[in-house]
Amino acid sequence: MPQLKQLAWQIFHETLAAIDIPTTMQRKLQRKGTVLACNGTRIDLRNFEKLRAVAIGKAAHAMVEGLTLVLTPFGADAGADAFCAAEGRGSRAHSDA
Repeated sequence: MPQLKQLAWQIFHETLAAIDIPTTMQRKLQRKGTVLACNGTRIDLRNFEKLRAVAIGKAAHAMVEGLTLVLTPFGADAGADAFCAAEGRGSRAHSDA
């Protein structure tokens, strides 16, 4: 049984690695100028002094990477902070790009 569990984890990790999460984030989140759009919701980023994102889980770092790519170059003007919690470890990222 332990071999099956190990095999299942291996398949899970290989599948997760094959998914391009930053590209998916860019496809789901669109930014035109200062307006961020997602699933029909539009947010004008000029209404916020600072942007903060929280991502949790195994894909947290990749999701923050995708968000940073969507916000560039807007993030350079406003600054963006992100906290990622992945596999029980927290890390903080700050992006001006």
